[in-house]
Amino acid sequence: MAQRIPYVGVTVAKFQNYMPSFLIKGLKLLGMDFIEINQSILPEIDRFANSLGSLITAFHLPLVSENGWDFSCLDYKVEIDDMIATLRHYKKKLRIQHVISHPPEPEKSANQVDSSFEFLFENLQKLGLPVYLENVTSLDPKAFLNIYWRSKRALGTLLAGMCFDAPHYFVDGHDPIAQYLTFRDLVGCVHLSDCLVGKDAHLPFNSGGALPINEFLATLRNNNFGGYITLELKPQSLNDLEAYIDSYMKTLQFLNYKKHLTTKLRILALRPLINRFAA
Repeated sequence: MAQRIPYVGVTVAKFQNYMPSFLIKGLKLLGMDFIEINQSILPEIDRFANSLGSLITAFHLPLVSENGWDFSCLDYKVEIDDMIATLRHYKKKLRIQHVISHPPEPEKSANQVDSSFEFLFENLQKLGLPVYLENVTSLDPKAFLNIYWRSKRALGTLLAGMCFDAPHYFVDGHDPIAQYLTFRDLVGCVHLSDCLVGKDAHLPFNSGGALPINEFLATLRNNNFGGYITLELKPQSLNDLEAYIDSYMKTLQFLNYKKHLTTKLRILALRPLINRFAA
């Protein structure tokens, strides 16, 4: 079987005073062809969409822990309906390939929220885009599998597969490599960053984290993974720019070596610009 080549990208959201539409200019200079976005792009949605060029995207739906609500929250029907209408209207302009959803997580809200699987499924059906269901922290792998098949029965072909978040399993004390091998037939996209023991810190690689990055990337390669990989990195400052780029390059080195080489040439040409921003 020929080696499959996954899409490799990063999460794009507002960073300091830089809007997402500005940030993707740098990602396109690196030759990136895929990014993951979220509701932080909505305030400038037209400008952002017009900036994409040939980039394709995935859209991560809102999270209770970050946004205060998700698609399962019964008291947020107005907000959910507004987002569904927006994403349906802009799905072609935003070049959305799929969305990513968590299972209901009411326990992670700062305020009490009422949520249900049925309401989540109803809203995902209204949205009508392929869905990858993400494993979340504090959810046992067997419990996630039960939720996955419950979702499959409700959503049918709309459920495209699992979004495998390696740090989520690692911080819960599970071996992410063993878990990937368990779920690999379901996995269509992967979230990856380095992390601390017990804390999903969204670190660039080689920044003091503990997740076995090289071993995990080798496992993806050896199992011929050909889906989407999002590096969920949250740099603290522009000083992290080198580590951010290095994380992308490390992933390409394992999973798309030809692109790794061409991107090295791009970086050589971009070095003066990178040094100016990272200074």
